[in-house]
This record gives sequence, structure tokens and C-alpha cells, in this order.
Amino acid sequence: MLLSLLSWEKQQLLDTMASPSVKVPSGLNIHIDYSNYKKPSMSVKIQEVFGLYETPKVLNNTLSLQVHLLTPAMTPMQITYDLKSFWENSYAEVR
Repeated sequence: MLLSLLSWEKQQLLDTMASPSVKVPSGLNIHIDYSNYKKPSMSVKIQEVFGLYETPKVLNNTLSLQVHLLTPAMTPMQITYDLKSFWENSYAEVR
């Protein structure tokens, strides 16, 4: 409803700056939660991000998403702002 108040150009800019989702290596589009605008986040099963080494960012690649990695049963496993460090350091411990 609020989007209809914006011009087409501003809607496109908003989509670029604050994308509604992130496409992960599995092919799924994972919703980005902006309820805490200072810490936008996404929750995703760890299997869906195998092959994703850089943390997704918003706001012209200036703000890293808080990534909530979940088990196959959708229970929390790890929260990170740095997927590269997670894969290199913590993954062996949590798997």
C-alpha cells in the first residue's frame, strides 16, 4: 500500500537500496527482515547457503545482513555478520 505512494523510479531505488530478498546458491529467494532497520537480517537453512562465502549486503553494499543460520529442522544454529569467517572458523565446530 505504501509503495503505491512512490513513483516508479523511487520504487526501483528502494528495491535497489533495500532489496526485499536475497537469492542464495540453492536458488531460493530468502526474505530480508527489516523490522530492526539498524540490523536487517535473514534466516536461512545452512544447506541453502553452501557456496555463499560473502555476507549479503544492502544499502549499496554498505550494510552487512545479520545472517541467522538454521538447522534442517529450522532451529537456530549460528548468527553471523561474516559468512567468510564462519566458514573458515566456526563451521567445523557447529556441524
